[in-house]
Amino acid sequence: MPGILELANEYAKPGLIDKINDPNQQGMLTSLSEDEQSSLAQNIVINWIEQGLDSRELLSIKRDIPTSKHDHGLTGFNLQLVQAVDVYAAFNGLCDTNNPHPERMIGEITPDVMDQLNGMEELKACLFQKVISPAIDHMVLTMETPEQRNELSKLFRSESYFSAQLNGANVVKDWLSILKSDAPWLMFDQSGMNQDVFVDHAELVQAMVSERDAINIGRALQNMPSETSHAVTTWLHTLSEAFSGLNRMNAEANIFSKINQSLQRPSEQQVKDAAKSILGQSSLFRSSDSESSEPVSDSDSQMQLS
Repeated sequence: MPGILELANEYAKPGLIDKINDPNQQGMLTSLSEDEQSSLAQNIVINWIEQGLDSRELLSIKRDIPTSKHDHGLTGFNLQLVQAVDVYAAFNGLCDTNNPHPERMIGEITPDVMDQLNGMEELKACLFQKVISPAIDHMVLTMETPEQRNELSKLFRSESYFSAQLNGANVVKDWLSILKSDAPWLMFDQSGMNQDVFVDHAELVQAMVSERDAINIGRALQNMPSETSHAVTTWLHTLSEAFSGLNRMNAEANIFSKINQSLQRPSEQQVKDAAKSILGQSSLFRSSDSESSEPVSDSDSQMQLS
């Protein structure tokens, strides 16, 4: 008999329902242990995730999965497959980056769904890596209130890796809010500041800080207290370098570089002051030239001749 992964690859292809209804396949599926049935179901859904099938397509497949003829319910492998589909569908709704209100989907992650997820280690690993983690920045960005973000944190408080990622995204969002304030230099004085957390959530930085924001932040930083100037410029250089090394970000997305450029650019008042100074010096030179080129009077001429 083929191995579980080989079976999963085959079952994930079109025609799943026909395979399940095939008497020979039913006999093979029934011969699998409960753990093997679970692993097969998880790997079929993992294949679908990697193929890019969304939860609506999976739920359509789910509706066609046959129930038991005896008790009109789901049993064996079919039950395992439906549970795996339900778990993915619940998290995909929450993590859909096209969904402007993911907080409305938190209620779909019920205690039963979490219990099922915790019993599906292979699917769980795939979900965290390919569905949940890439959507963290989007979820934190769109959840506007601390209460909404707190509800999200509660879902995953037992998942240390995800909790750390979620906490990092929340921290970056709070820091960027300070950066966009009237006193942006205060962000660079926050406890725990480090470049790695910004790099981990570069997409969140890009989404929250526009090019116009970067220009305005740079201008605001021109008014920062002198004692903070060195630390701020050092941080901007460090973050600019870190973002320049990100393959997933294009050069136009290097917000910190744009902030630094704006900071170094003379302000409008500085330009005006410089223009006035230049005009003043030009006027002085013209006055001096005028005095040196005045015509010599007759009396002066006679004095020179004598």
